[in-house]
Amino acid sequence: MSRKANHFVIGLFVLASISLLVGGLVVFGSGALFRESQRYVTYFDGSVKGLREGASVLFRGVKIGEIKDVHLQIDHQSESVRIPVVFEIYPDSILEVGQRPSGEGRVIRRMIEQGLRARLEMESIVTGLLAVNLNFHPETKPEYVGGMNQYMEIPSIPSTLDLLSDAFGDVPIGEVVKDFQKMAQGLSRFIESDAFQNLPHEIVQGTEDFRTFLASARKLLARLDEDLVPLSKDLRHVGSEAKETLVEIRKTVSNANDILAEDSPTRYELRELIEEVKEAAIRVRELSEYLERNPEALLRGK
Repeated sequence: MSRKANHFVIGLFVLASISLLVGGLVVFGSGALFRESQRYVTYFDGSVKGLREGASVLFRGVKIGEIKDVHLQIDHQSESVRIPVVFEIYPDSILEVGQRPSGEGRVIRRMIEQGLRARLEMESIVTGLLAVNLNFHPETKPEYVGGMNQYMEIPSIPSTLDLLSDAFGDVPIGEVVKDFQKMAQGLSRFIESDAFQNLPHEIVQGTEDFRTFLASARKLLARLDEDLVPLSKDLRHVGSEAKETLVEIRKTVSNANDILAEDSPTRYELRELIEEVKEAAIRVRELSEYLERNPEALLRGK
C-alpha cells in the first residue's frame, strides 16, 4: 500500500508540474518575458504629463516597445531641466530584408542617421495618455543631450502642442477678446439707435448684413472666451469662425458702397465704423491664416 500511495502522489506531482509548465508557456510564451530587449533614451524639454511607465513606443502607429523609466535631469552648468525617457524596443519587432542581420543597435543607428526622431503624441484622447512615436524627419538636425550614456540616445523633436504653444505664445488673446467686445458693443448700440432705425427703408435693407456680421462676431467672441484656457483643443474651429467673420466684413463694405450715396453722412459714418472693425480683426486674421497653413497641428496633441 505504501509503494502504491507513493507512486500515486508522484504521478500527481508530475502531472501538476507539466500542467504548470504548459500553462506558463501559453500565457507568457508570446509576451515580453521571453523577449530580449535593448533600451534607449530620449530627452524632452516640455511637459510629459500623461506619459507613464509601460506606455507604448510606436513606429508609425505600430507598437514596437514600451516605456521603462521617466526621470528628471538637471544640468547645473547650462541651468536647464530635461526629462530623459528610457524605453525598450522589442528586437522581434524589427525585421531586416535584403542583407545579413547587423544587430538592432546598428539598425537603429542607421535609422537615426536617416532622420529617425522621437516625439510625444497623444495615444488616447479619452484618457489623455501619451506615447513616444518614432518616425523619420530627415529635415531636422539631430540634437543630442547626453547624460545617460549607458543607453543609445534617439534625438527628439518638439511635440505638436509644443510647436503650437511657441507659435501663439506671443499672441495677446486677452486683448483680441477685448477688441471684439468693444466692436460688438459699438455695433449693437449703433444698430439699435434711433438714428439707424430712422434710415430710409432701402438703406436699412441694404445694410442687413451688419446684423449678420454682429451675430457672427458675438458667436466668435463667445468661442474665444470659452477656449482662452483650453486653446489647443479647439483653435481650428475658432479660426474657421474668424475667417467667416472676415468674409462678412468684406461683404458689408461692398453692400454699403453700392447703396449709400457719395455725399451721404451715413455713408461716412458706416465706413468709419467698418474700418474700426477691420483693425480689430487683424490679430484674428493672423491666427486664421496660421491654421490654414498648419491644419494638422491641432488634430493631435495636444
